[in-house]
Amino acid sequence: MLPPMTLSHLYEILKNLNEKKFVQEQEIWSLVLEKSCELLGTEMGVFFSWDPKSRQLLPLCSREPPTGKIPPNPFNIIVKVCDWVAQNKQTALVQDTSRDPRFDKNSHSPSQTILAVPIYRNEDLLGVLEVTHPKKATFTPEDQELLEFLGSHTSLLSHSLRMQQALGRVTAHNASILENLTGGFIGIDLQGNVMILNPRARQILEIHEENVVGKPIESVLKDCPGLSLLLKESLARSHPVKRQELPWTYKGERRLLGYSTLLIQDVHGGIAGAGATFQDLTKL
Repeated sequence: MLPPMTLSHLYEILKNLNEKKFVQEQEIWSLVLEKSCELLGTEMGVFFSWDPKSRQLLPLCSREPPTGKIPPNPFNIIVKVCDWVAQNKQTALVQDTSRDPRFDKNSHSPSQTILAVPIYRNEDLLGVLEVTHPKKATFTPEDQELLEFLGSHTSLLSHSLRMQQALGRVTAHNASILENLTGGFIGIDLQGNVMILNPRARQILEIHEENVVGKPIESVLKDCPGLSLLLKESLARSHPVKRQELPWTYKGERRLLGYSTLLIQDVHGGIAGAGATFQDLTKL
């Protein structure tokens, strides 16, 4: 059971974490490491980020004592105590590093007491949070409980930021693909409103209105109502079509589209809308 004063400090740390807007994961762990060291009265601390591809612990941020330094370059799990924590996903409380085989004497730490906790989300290891006490000082079970709780809470925030960044990269990648398609693409949601309209679709369909996302497909495709109807039918029947042709007229000029429709799915596999890819076949 943590004492009331510690709980009060812990509450302030969690409140600070929840209120701040973080851009990089390093910012999260730098704050957690700083506050953890202050709360535990430690000399030094490091957060190691786990790289599952190379199976390496990489130092993401550190709190250094005046006379010590953490190696700045990535390294292949040279700190044995953190290696043990990463492999076993268990906390290591080492009261005397000189007598514990998990401790790596090449880590250049002048201290003798280490507390290292694994940081993971579900079954995925995110890293290891390590703090080191000066000589002749020890960590208590309450210290371990505090660091484990703080690490567990922070893992949610860290994992969420990673997912947001991954989603941002995928979204940007997909947007780039759509923007550079040689053919047109238009997509509607379940309500029949435009979700996506790439530049080539604007050119082929002669759409000059600037902001069309969120507007009813009928109003956007008023000059090509046949395509609007096809999209709605594909959505209603949940049945896409391939390689069809659609004649239409723009300002008295007869034109021809070659098109295919598709169903747009959400992250859970449910139908979120319908789309159409098309080419201008008028002059072919």
